[in-house]
This record gives sequence, C-alpha cells and structure tokens, in this order.
Amino acid sequence: MALRNDETISALGQRLYALMDEKGLTSPKDLAKKLYELGLVHVNTRENFNSPERDRDNAILSIEKKIVRHIKSGIVSDQNGEYVLAYSRFFECSSDY
Repeated sequence: MALRNDETISALGQRLYALMDEKGLTSPKDLAKKLYELGLVHVNTRENFNSPERDRDNAILSIEKKIVRHIKSGIVSDQNGEYVLAYSRFFECSSDY
C-alpha cells in the first residue's frame, strides 16, 4: 500500500505499522478486520435490509477509514478512547506506547 511507503506519515502511523508487522498484518484493512472480529471496536449501524456479510464489510470499511486517519494524522480523536484501548489490547502494549 502506498500509505506504508509515505515518508510523511505520523510517528503514530509508523509505530502502528511496526506493530502490525509484528502481528503479521499487511494493511490497515487487515487490522480493521481483526479489531472487528475480536469485538474491540464497535460500529454504529442503522437497521437495513442488507445481508449480514455486507453489513460486516461496511463496518470493516468504516474501521479501516478511521485507522488510516490515525496513521496519517497521528491523532486518535474518538471521544471515548475506544481505538486507544483497542490498539493497546490487540497489540498487548500500554496506551502510551
């Protein structure tokens, strides 16, 4: 992915990529899938008549977009700290790492 090779990504982004490498994940999408499957991140969804697979894919895409924003900006800005907790639990590190 081009984002990985971008020299202007944040220090947080570089750290996330290093941690993803340790877990064998190759992209923010892979990380999004893991966070979703483990229930570490929740996505608010509306009731609709899509298939469960499509709802899952939409949730993963939403999580991936937030991860990419964190990588680019270096700021995890969710109000309840859900992503900070998810990252620290998944990567088994402290939230200030």
